[in-house]
Amino acid sequence: MEQKVVVRAGGGAGYLGLRLFAGEAITFEVPDRPADARVTVTMGFDTAAPPLVQRSGDERVALSPEDLAPLGEGRAGVYNVWIEQGPGRRLLQHGSIVAQPSLAPAASTAPVAGGAVTLELRVGEAVSVDLSTGFTGTDLMFSLAPGSEPLPAGLALSSAGVLTGRTEMAGQHDLLLRASNAAGWADTGLAIALVAAPGGAGGSPGATTFAAHRAGPRLIVDGDSTMANPGFRDAMLWALGDVTWLPDTYQQATGGHTIQTMLDGAQAVVDLIERDETIVVIGPVGANWDPTDPAAPYAQSKSKMAELIGIYRDAGAVVVCVPALPSGYGDPANPYTAKQDKYDAINATLAEVAAEDVDVHVVDVSGFDPVSMKNDETHPNIEHGAAYLAGRVREVVLPLITGSRLVEAPNLLGAAGEFPGDAPSAVAGVSGIQPDGWVVTRIGTASWSVARNGAGDLVISCQDAPDRAQLTLRYNADVGGVVGDIFDAIFDVEVDPASTGFGGLMSGVAGSTLLGMNSITPFLTVPPWPLIARSRGYAQEGAHGVRQVSLGLSCVAGGSVTYTVKRAAMLLARNAANALEIAGDPVVTVEVGQPYGFTPLVSGGSVPYGFDLASGSLPPGLSLDLGTGAISGSATSAGHHGGIAIRVTDALGATATLAPFAIEVTAAGVPANTTPPTLSNTSPAEGETIGVDVGAWSNAPDGFRYQWRHSGNVQTGETGPSHTIAAGVAPQVVTCQVWAANAAGESAVAETAPSDPVVAGGVASVTGWDDSGPDWTHFGGVEQLLYADQGRGVSAAPGMDGMRNAVGADALSGRVYFEVELVSGVNLVGIADAETGIASGSLTADRHGKAGGLVFHSDGNAAIGNALADSQRACLAVDTEAGLFWVRQEAGAWNEDAAADPTAGTGGFSLAALTPPIRAHVQLKRQSGAEARLHGSRDRWHHAAPAGFGPIA
Repeated sequence: MEQKVVVRAGGGAGYLGLRLFAGEAITFEVPDRPADARVTVTMGFDTAAPPLVQRSGDERVALSPEDLAPLGEGRAGVYNVWIEQGPGRRLLQHGSIVAQPSLAPAASTAPVAGGAVTLELRVGEAVSVDLSTGFTGTDLMFSLAPGSEPLPAGLALSSAGVLTGRTEMAGQHDLLLRASNAAGWADTGLAIALVAAPGGAGGSPGATTFAAHRAGPRLIVDGDSTMANPGFRDAMLWALGDVTWLPDTYQQATGGHTIQTMLDGAQAVVDLIERDETIVVIGPVGANWDPTDPAAPYAQSKSKMAELIGIYRDAGAVVVCVPALPSGYGDPANPYTAKQDKYDAINATLAEVAAEDVDVHVVDVSGFDPVSMKNDETHPNIEHGAAYLAGRVREVVLPLITGSRLVEAPNLLGAAGEFPGDAPSAVAGVSGIQPDGWVVTRIGTASWSVARNGAGDLVISCQDAPDRAQLTLRYNADVGGVVGDIFDAIFDVEVDPASTGFGGLMSGVAGSTLLGMNSITPFLTVPPWPLIARSRGYAQEGAHGVRQVSLGLSCVAGGSVTYTVKRAAMLLARNAANALEIAGDPVVTVEVGQPYGFTPLVSGGSVPYGFDLASGSLPPGLSLDLGTGAISGSATSAGHHGGIAIRVTDALGATATLAPFAIEVTAAGVPANTTPPTLSNTSPAEGETIGVDVGAWSNAPDGFRYQWRHSGNVQTGETGPSHTIAAGVAPQVVTCQVWAANAAGESAVAETAPSDPVVAGGVASVTGWDDSGPDWTHFGGVEQLLYADQGRGVSAAPGMDGMRNAVGADALSGRVYFEVELVSGVNLVGIADAETGIASGSLTADRHGKAGGLVFHSDGNAAIGNALADSQRACLAVDTEAGLFWVRQEAGAWNEDAAADPTAGTGGFSLAALTPPIRAHVQLKRQSGAEARLHGSRDRWHHAAPAGFGPIA
């Protein structure tokens, strides 16, 4: 840990006692140091003896633990911070300093793994398993080992070794668990079998969950006459319209359907299913199945039930099953009395089929009262039965969906959807308020009142209606649109349970033609759930700018009713004329370490598209681009990965899913070098540390081995990725040998090209800007420039009144490389030869516009590249002997030309317009904080110099 001490140059000397633990570093900073001054820090025990520690710098002096080592531990010394300016010296701060003793922790013992761990978890159930008990050791940290298959979706592993979460999909997963501490690590196998939890009543969440949006999830109905009953079908629409999208073709149930006719017509339902975006409600499955052989029905029904449900599941739907309703007849002469045994058997069979798949649910209808909830022998009545059955379906469906279409989807009504405003009503027979923009009309002679409750909702009531009455709210929304658009109007309405006059609701969307109208027939008993009044989703035949949404509230004659209207929305659900589709043939086999690539083809829908995986998981090392759907990368381990399904979602929320596929990753051979390794510095000097880039290898290496050599001679013990060149090595050349390994074995050796002969005497001296030479500014003097960092930094003085130029203190000669850091506010970077070359002239395409100047400037150059930006580095290579130079931004292409190469001498710009001596050049803008830094020595470079090019000096 580093301690920082800020000292001010102004004022008298202050006292500050310092304490730090042995082994820590400390830095002193003097931010307001005069430009021509330097800071010196001294430390020791005896003020009459020379200091034990003495370091100098510009505004910052950093002392490492090695610098502070002479102070020892536990002994109080003294320190001083001085500022030295010319021959003078002044004390800025003093005090005591103590390096407090530290107690190093005892060495840990490496962890030891027990046997492999096998878990069986149920999909959808909460998980909390402590995996740390399979290891011995102290201070253990847990993770998956490199190369392991990732955790199944929904699970997480804490650093303490606890596995938590809730899984989403059945399957087998073989992982590698690692425990580690300071002394080492140990791995063990972790096999996780995810099994589907049995489906069942009550709406327990399954493996597939949905997010509500304007176009989904879809709700489709299939079945016999009970499901086709308009009362029940519409009741589901009113109960679930705020979370599901119900297309106009949302049901194909008809009277008399048998399990066989449902199978025969299943394709019509499949055509409506969008994978992982659809809920199909079916039933009563098998109620009309009546084979000739009385001993056969249930076995055949079970087989056909499983077949029908399997068809819908394979198409990507979640299935909700409504059992046969109780007959409720006890008269032996009534044929439905005898059928009760058949219904019970069929329902039991249905439960068995559903138990095999977590995404198949059975609705609990045990509370259905056939006496009060049926209008004949088989069908639910609208007054009670339909509402009951819709409510039970709602209980199953709601836990599968998060969010609400009213909240998640863009509301084309905007603020009008909250019924703003409290203007007094001007409508005859309607008292209270009238929301802004909404037109209120009434039918009948009854009086209505409109008020607002504490939550801001509209409270609309009619008391003792003399005849049947209706109050209608209408709003005109200018929403544009094109042919095929489907608009969906939704109103969230609650009916006071004490109401005695509920007469139903009506909602719709209209333009120049009627685009959808839907009525709610009244219940005798108001449902306990909110009524979601919504329009039918018809596709419009032409483009119309203004659409009207409407909500009609009714009261029966003699009745009293109170409605609470919470919110309204108009959604552009989808476009029926431009269906979203996804296609493509994925690559299904790839070798470990080899590049993989596949991009699906998407058409239709509304851009932009988003992509995710509807099922399955990619092999480790491959990833999915969420913006394009492309799968790319290189697999890191062999294995089979099945059930991968790419899903695309468009801007309107519509989805399409590519058919599931598998990727088989086969084992690779030993690594092979495809791009040779390279040295980080090809012109090293004694005392420097150089590294090696391993290059490129096939077959996914998981480790490397190194050996450094001097002119072919092996350097004993030098087997790491970096190497410090000792004194006396010059003028030998340096190379590094590299081997790569994976599970298949170790590669053949690959070796770097040799470096230039090592330079004796260590790193180059400091190179910087000329802070004492001629006047390089446009006008005014050099006093308008400030210099820091031993002259390497040049910045604008507070009073600088124009653009100012600076040049390097050292002339460029031979093959040299340097970098200019654009800290802030830099106009031009390049090279120059004379004051006249900077003070006049204009830029031209060949960069010779300022006579005697070659520049890389912040407005960008057609030949050199884009504009420079603050914090970037401009890198320049200059060959004065060949009369050429090269420039690039950071590690980009030299001269923005792939063929340009300073080492080969190709693609360079001419130096013919310059007269030696040539120097580095920078021009600062006229602004506070304008600054540039010249990095002309190896220790300051961020990028590797071209081979054969050295520092400025």
